[in-house]
Amino acid sequence: MNQRLGSVDVEASAVTPLPAQHNPLRSRADWQSARDAALRDPGAYHGAIARRELHWFDPALGSQGAWIRLDDTTGSWQGFDARSGQP
Repeated sequence: MNQRLGSVDVEASAVTPLPAQHNPLRSRADWQSARDAALRDPGAYHGAIARRELHWFDPALGSQGAWIRLDDTTGSWQGFDARSGQP
């Protein structure tokens, strides 16, 4: 099934949602450790979160670019084709 987004036809397909995640800051000590890390090196602290939590558009992947994120379990970038939505 195709749908139109602006001037682009997009092929719609079912998407499997990511599993729900939880807050890793369970105690005051966890919070303080995270705060200390953020104060020590804000770029590294927030960059690590952004790598895995946000999808990044890479125009060099695929024919129309791709949306990717870092998978912590495999240590590799994974994502989907911007035009087709395929992995």
